[in-house]
Amino acid sequence: MSDIAKPARRPRSHRFPKPVTSDTPLRARERRFVEEYLVDLKGEAAAIRAVYSPKTAKVQASQILTRLNVQAALEVGYKERQARTRITADSTVRAIACLAHSDIRKFYDEHGGLMPIHALPDDLAMCIASVEVVKRNFTSGDGKPELVWKIKLWNKPQALELLGRHQGLFREDPPSDAPEVPCFQLPPETPGVRVH
Repeated sequence: MSDIAKPARRPRSHRFPKPVTSDTPLRARERRFVEEYLVDLKGEAAAIRAVYSPKTAKVQASQILTRLNVQAALEVGYKERQARTRITADSTVRAIACLAHSDIRKFYDEHGGLMPIHALPDDLAMCIASVEVVKRNFTSGDGKPELVWKIKLWNKPQALELLGRHQGLFREDPPSDAPEVPCFQLPPETPGVRVH
């Protein structure tokens, strides 16, 4: 054999990725994904708009949403949007309660006449889905036009259902009749059974 010494083999450095924490800075594509996700909260669509392949967008979105740094960035985005829009969970529940407890009688004054739109309190005005004014009685009768006001309110049963769900009145899963015991249990005096 030859007396020439072979150079020492360098040990392979295994390049494991660094663990991702909430403090890890976002990469450019992750940042773009976060921006797009905050638009409509749809992971697959956000991944496609963030230039991930449409074929793998659903899987990519699922994986990206599990990363701690992305979750932290989304939380910051949620808080910024909440501060910007001043919409909180409490204000949403108050608005739903206003719709659920709306009363058509409050739209009329003490003489039975419809109150003008600008004179309605805010909680009543926000219950109105649409107002339609119909002119009638042009050719018959006295010839004077008659205005008919049609006021349509938002869906009250749906508002009541949302409010009931928020309060926990409706269970999503029907209660089970089965007793809450383990599926398989041997009596302690069963021969051949030892507890370690």
